[in-house]
Parts: sequence; C-alpha cells; structure tokens
Amino acid sequence: MTTEKTEIAVIGGGTMGSMISWRLSSRGYKVICVEAHGVAHSRSAVAGDSRLFRRSYRGTTELNDVLATAEEQWNALNSASSENVFVNCGGLYIGQTDGQYLSELEACCQRNKLEYEVLSASEIRQRFPQHRVKEDESGLYEPSAGFLRTERAVHAAFRLAKAAGTRVISKTQVMNVRDAEDEVRVNYEGGTISADFAVIAAGTGSPSLLPTGMRNSLEQRREILTWFPVLSPAEFSPENFPIFVHIDEEYSAYGAPALDGSVLKSTLDDRARPIDNYPGHRYTLTPDEIVESEATAARFFNGIDPEVSRQECLADLYTSDRQAIVGRLPESSRTFVATGFSGAGFKMSAGVGEMLAQSITGESHGLPSFWDPSRFS
Repeated sequence: MTTEKTEIAVIGGGTMGSMISWRLSSRGYKVICVEAHGVAHSRSAVAGDSRLFRRSYRGTTELNDVLATAEEQWNALNSASSENVFVNCGGLYIGQTDGQYLSELEACCQRNKLEYEVLSASEIRQRFPQHRVKEDESGLYEPSAGFLRTERAVHAAFRLAKAAGTRVISKTQVMNVRDAEDEVRVNYEGGTISADFAVIAAGTGSPSLLPTGMRNSLEQRREILTWFPVLSPAEFSPENFPIFVHIDEEYSAYGAPALDGSVLKSTLDDRARPIDNYPGHRYTLTPDEIVESEATAARFFNGIDPEVSRQECLADLYTSDRQAIVGRLPESSRTFVATGFSGAGFKMSAGVGEMLAQSITGESHGLPSFWDPSRFS
C-alpha cells in the first residue's frame, strides 16, 4: 500500500470532478483526482453528446449567481482549450400563451435582467418553421442560451488540469474518506492519498462516502435521452435551430440541434424515475416510453422522421428536495461535497467548480444556502 501526499484530492472524474479539478489546478494547487470508471464514460451523467445551457429557469430558487458564474467559466473553457465546448445558438421555449411556464420564464428574465424576446405563434413559424406550434401557443427566445458538448467539456477541463499538474487515477474505487486532525485520508484500492482537503464529487458513487443522513436523502434516478432522424440537416444545424423546450397540455420535450447532421435530440421532459423501477430497462427505453417519445416528436416537429433512431438511459443522483448538496461536510474541517444535482448539474458544473474552489481556498463563501449539506446531517 502506497501513501501519496497532495494538497487537494477530488473523488470523481465526471461532470463535477473535472470542473473542480480544473478550477483548483488553475490556481496552482496540487490536485489528485480519483475516478472509479473511466473519464466521461458512456454510462455516466456526462454521456449523450450535449446538455442545454440557459440562464432562464422556472421557479423562484435564486440560481442566477451560479448560472452567471457558469456562463463565465464555460466561455473561459472555450478560450483556454481552443474548443467549442459551449455553443451559443440561442434558446426557444414554447408553451401556452397564458400558461404558467412562459410567465415564469419571463419573470426570471426580468428579475435577472436577461435579454429575451417574446414571439407569437406566427412569428415562431416564420423564424423557426421546424416547430409545429398551435394558435394558442407563444414562445420566449433567449439569445444567450446554447448547448454544451458534454464529453468534450470534461476532456478539455482535464487536459487543462493535467497541464497545470493534476494527476488523474482512473478505474480505481475509493473505499472511504477519513478526516484526521491535520489531514484527510482518501483510501482507495491499492493506496492512500493524504491531502489537506478532499472533495466528494463522484455522482452516483457519492452516497457510500457520505454520512448516513445525507446518504439517505439521495436516490439514483434513470434519465432517458432520444434522437430522431432529420430530413434536411441544414434546417436543424446549430446555425438554424436553437435549443428548445416545448410544453403544452399533453406533451413536453426538450432538446438540442443535430450535432452530427443526422439526428435531432428531443427528449421527454421531467421523466426521471427511481432506477430500481426499471430492472429490465436500465439502459433501454420501455415500449411505452418509445410510443410517447415518437408521438411527442410527431406533434412538435416538421422535417423529421418521428421514429426513435438512438436512445440512451443514464443514472443521475437526486435529492429529496431537488436541490444539490454542495459545500463543507458537517462536522468536518477538510472534506467538501458536490453531488445530488437532480438532473440539472451539467449546465451549472463549471460555475460550481469555480465557486467551490473559491470556498475551499478561502477566497469566498458565496455558495447558495439552499445547497448547504447540513440540511441533511
């Protein structure tokens, strides 16, 4: 058994671990990241090519500071890596003209001084004829929105982190994290890391490393993703087709442009369910989900073949209150956590990485109070 000394140990090399490692190493800290599987592996919450990024959101939880920091850091990652990790293609959100969905988005845009444009049904048909819109529907267009290339983002962050001195140990399971008086010890298969601080950011692998109360507040849920063939690739390219969310009285979906010139990503909205409910369909859609996905695509789009041509099922970690757990662990002076993002983590991950790095290094303690780990202690 070997023991290695570092300043900060990060457990998890996925959505959060990559961004945390990048933001800490950019400050000159010595970081070791331990990943149980492989970086950006196909069954993690990173898989699936893309995730939406937008500053507008439903509800009144004040996420604007996190999302503003995330936008800043995604653009910084683009610049530092010379890659298009974040693609600003705009966002189009469609719903009932007098419904709650659009009114909440508009209130969020006004509250946070975000640029937006309200579009009538006829204006949507003229500007974005790919969408099928009813007369009683309207849209809200957010020009600053876009999508994130998930696998590319994680690899880009790690390339920068490694260039700054971070070491990544892949395919290695962490067994436990133990606080001592002047260090935290991360015990993994084959060795121990002695660190000044540790961050548990292992996604669905986090619960076993956390205190009991926090562990019991977390649940693995199954997320589904679907893609449909497009008839004219140019019409659904990022240059012509914004990210979208469409919610009406019967159907709901969200998605991104055709990144490969072949298939449109369109996925049923809010379908995360406990993973144990799907023993025979952990990695494939059920027949009912396929029927609903295809009916939704036929309702919402022109210019596609409304038949699922690609599907993926991923596991993500949800909290009982749908808010993440981010910050210093209760009764610990050296261990932090970033997990339980309940399906909304990737768009915020670069911001979380920066804000958590600031908290660990004492630059700031501006993490949202509603993410405080102590609420589940």
